[in-house]
Amino acid sequence: MRKEIEGYSYDFSTAESIVKFDGPGHHLTHAMKAVDVVIEMPGRRLYIEVKDFDAHRTEMQREGRDVSDEEWQRDLRAELVYKFRDSLLYHWCQKKPEKKSIFLFLTDWTDSALLNALSQDLDQRFPRKRHAKTWSTVWQRTFVETLLVLNDHLWNQSPLLRAMGTISRIK
Repeated sequence: MRKEIEGYSYDFSTAESIVKFDGPGHHLTHAMKAVDVVIEMPGRRLYIEVKDFDAHRTEMQREGRDVSDEEWQRDLRAELVYKFRDSLLYHWCQKKPEKKSIFLFLTDWTDSALLNALSQDLDQRFPRKRHAKTWSTVWQRTFVETLLVLNDHLWNQSPLLRAMGTISRIK
């Protein structure tokens, strides 16, 4: 299956569906945030948020907010956490079949230090199997299988992601 959404072409041969999730069909935009794209795969659900660095900063400027590097990164981290959690909760409320959840932040950034820093920060905000010693006495399971921060080049270099499908930026 192939679809073009949010400036990218998604090509996933075994996808059950590829949808623009934050569009009019979401129906709860007044109450819940949503990621841009959801790809249903056998046994997996990919939640993808697409962000253009310059567009995010411009949006903050338009709203009259501080656009220092520290501030826009803090704003972006908070936005991503809510988009991922709300999207997962939305599917849970719909009683969708449980699948492994893969959260992906897809950006046009090429700065590996920035990608890595955001990845590490987001990793601390979601309970994952590798954090089991920290929260295992409280939570008995996790809702995030994988969480990645990457660009289209890194996506297509990843054996895990490339095996599921490829993406390319629409020029």
